[in-house]
Amino acid sequence: MTTMGKSISVALATYNGELFLKMQLDSILQQSISIDEIVIVDDASMDGTVEIIKEYQITNPLIKLIKNPSNFGPTKSFEIAVNNCHGDLIVLSDQDDIWYKNKVAVLVSNIGNAKLIHHDASLIDDKGNKIGESLLEFIDYYPIESFFVRLMREGVHGCCLMMTKEVAFAARDIPAGFIYHDFFYNLVACSLGDIKTINLPLMSYRLHGNNACGLFAEKSYTRAMKDYSKNLNNMRLIVDLPIFNQYKSDIQFYIDYYSKFIYQQSSSIYFMSRVAKLLGLKKALGLFINNMFGKAGVKFFYDRISK
Repeated sequence: MTTMGKSISVALATYNGELFLKMQLDSILQQSISIDEIVIVDDASMDGTVEIIKEYQITNPLIKLIKNPSNFGPTKSFEIAVNNCHGDLIVLSDQDDIWYKNKVAVLVSNIGNAKLIHHDASLIDDKGNKIGESLLEFIDYYPIESFFVRLMREGVHGCCLMMTKEVAFAARDIPAGFIYHDFFYNLVACSLGDIKTINLPLMSYRLHGNNACGLFAEKSYTRAMKDYSKNLNNMRLIVDLPIFNQYKSDIQFYIDYYSKFIYQQSSSIYFMSRVAKLLGLKKALGLFINNMFGKAGVKFFYDRISK
């Protein structure tokens, strides 16, 4: 129990994480305020990850291990971990970062009435060398003021967030096939209240071959269409969920928007005008080009504006 009377849980998912896991566990266990439990879900690792966790359990009974019978993937693994946490506040953790000693204390003292809080991070490579001062700057993050914008601009990394048990309970059933657990927690938290950003690095975020592909991915038409397909899938999975009832029209708008490009659907003047008003003229021009020239035209347009 923290000095502020809030119990703290850490939800951690592992998969073949033996290379960096000890450093991360040490950084969690050395926090300046007490952690009440660390719930680790191992996603059928094939290396020494489980043995490392069991070794730490000997001297740290607050560590609880759940082993998936087969590989469920990160979204399901984090869902299981979070759903087995009992804390008033739940911090998500990846297996390969390094927390600063004051991370949890800063989050607890700043969350206030917000439903979710997230922070900045410095960047390190696989050798632990510092390669950047700010993850938020690296991803060109800017404050998100509405649920509508949050649907397209995710902005919150799971490894940087703390959420209330209210959010965890409301988000306990992530739809099967939904991509990115942190995005779902982000949306649920936004539907329940405020999300707070701390522009302060509170950990070292490790960039390496297994996790950096998304951050370093080159902008391209192919990449954009993959992202649109992912977003369309996510929107379809949440549009009828009761917790998002008040935002159903916002979600449906994005379903309609993404569908135009994925399925080469024609757009009415009314819809293009609406897109121009809500998303800007470039997005509306993309719809016009899709109407006139199809995928080849959109690809040509995207390649020009993304340079």
